Amino acid sequence: MSDIAANIIAPVLGTILADLIWFVSIGVIIDARKKQNLGDLNPLPFVAGMANCISWTVYSALIQDYYVFMANFPGKFI
Repeated sequence: MSDIAANIIAPVLGTILADLIWFVSIGVIIDARKKQNLGDLNPLPFVAGMANCISWTVYSALIQDYYVFMANFPGKFI
């Protein structure tokens, strides 16, 4: 049971939580696009997050770790 928890359940839950982190910001982005004004929204964290996700996506493809890939792939589009 511990092998299943460590090798499947924990990585899947981590991937889901990581993807939720990226999707939380969609509402703020859509609101700023509707207003066509950033207001108090700082765009630098989005740029840094996108660069981070691109780096991790490339790395995960090289080591063929699908959980890391799926956790970072959606962050490239935010």
